[in-house]
Amino acid sequence: HKAFHDELTGLKNRSMVFAEVENALVESEFSGTIVGVFFLDLNDFKQVNDVLGHDIGDGVLKETAIRLSKSVRSNDGVYRIGGDEFILLFKNIDKESDIDDIAKHICSAFKLPMLINDQRVSVFPSIGISISPDDANTCEDLFRLADMAMYEAKKDELCMYKRFDKNMLAEDSDLTSKNGISCYATELKSP
Repeated sequence: HKAFHDELTGLKNRSMVFAEVENALVESEFSGTIVGVFFLDLNDFKQVNDVLGHDIGDGVLKETAIRLSKSVRSNDGVYRIGGDEFILLFKNIDKESDIDDIAKHICSAFKLPMLINDQRVSVFPSIGISISPDDANTCEDLFRLADMAMYEAKKDELCMYKRFDKNMLAEDSDLTSKNGISCYATELKSP
């Protein structure tokens, strides 16, 4: 269990995500459905740790895991891949417009503050979304594009999530050098 699950949150970890996304992609080819990959991280999480302490930070991560798990269907996946970064896998989506509904539902889970050790903490995610088959057909590309979209969401103070858009590729070379996206897929693969 420890090899495949995050010790703090109990969520599946990075060692599970590649195999499960690959399986979802194969299933979607046969069923003609959409696969959605959401890359999520918590805004200003470092400040939570620095100002309120690591106990509160750990509590925020646990509560985030609970809120995300309650926001997905039983056949979808929630993974903590490290720090304050999470991946959500949505399988068997019938139509593209459902992706926005799912994203809004995830965002609404963070509207209320968290109560951690009698301390109210407001934490908001930035979410990047990529879908197959429209954006990409491999795990590595879906993760890279969702990660790229997540950085765009971070820049936009009015929106908690962004769908990948081909215009984001123009900035890919800048993002690769600044944020290490090029090695992101490799890092995820290694347990």
